Amino acid sequence: MNSLIDLYLHSGRTNYLEPVPDAIRWLKASQLPNGKWGRFLELGTNKPLYYDRGRIRVESLEQLSLERRTGYGYETDIKSALKAVEIRYLQVLEKATVDRISVPSLDELARDAEAVIEAQDDFGRWVVQNDKFRQDMEVSKWNGEYRIEDRISSALFNRNVKVLCDYMEAYKRVAGK
Repeated sequence: MNSLIDLYLHSGRTNYLEPVPDAIRWLKASQLPNGKWGRFLELGTNKPLYYDRGRIRVESLEQLSLERRTGYGYETDIKSALKAVEIRYLQVLEKATVDRISVPSLDELARDAEAVIEAQDDFGRWVVQNDKFRQDMEVSKWNGEYRIEDRISSALFNRNVKVLCDYMEAYKRVAGK
C-alpha cells in the first residue's frame, strides 16, 4: 500500500490510489481473533495456513512443532503499520483533492517552465551543485563516508521534465489542440 502511495506521489496518477481502500478493508477483515494476522492466508477464505516440517498442514499455531511455532513468524501484529498506512492514505487523498481543486494558471506554469529552462547549463543539463552521496569503495561494507561534487541527478531531471510537460499540457488545453 505504501508503494502504491509512493507511486502516486511520484507520478501524480490517481489510479495508483484506487486499490488502497480495498487493501485496507481486506486486511482489517483478515485479522485473526487473537488480534494478529496470518503470514499465509487461504485464497477465498482468508483462513490462516500453517505448515510444519515436511509440508504437513495443521489447523492452528498450537498444532505446530515448537520449532515452527516459535522460530517462524506464522502470525504477526501489523496493527500499527496498518493504522499508519491508513492515516497516510487519507492525508495523501486529502492533498490530492486539494491539488485537483487548485490547478496552477498557465502564467504560473509558464514561469516555472522558464525557470527550469534558465537553470540549464551551457550543455543543456541540470546539474546539482555540491551534491553529497556515498563514497565509492573497494570493500563491500560502506564506512559512512560521502563524497561531494557537482553531478547530474535523475531526480532533478525528472522533476524539471515534469514541470515542462505540465506547462505543455496546459498550453495545449488553452490553445485547444
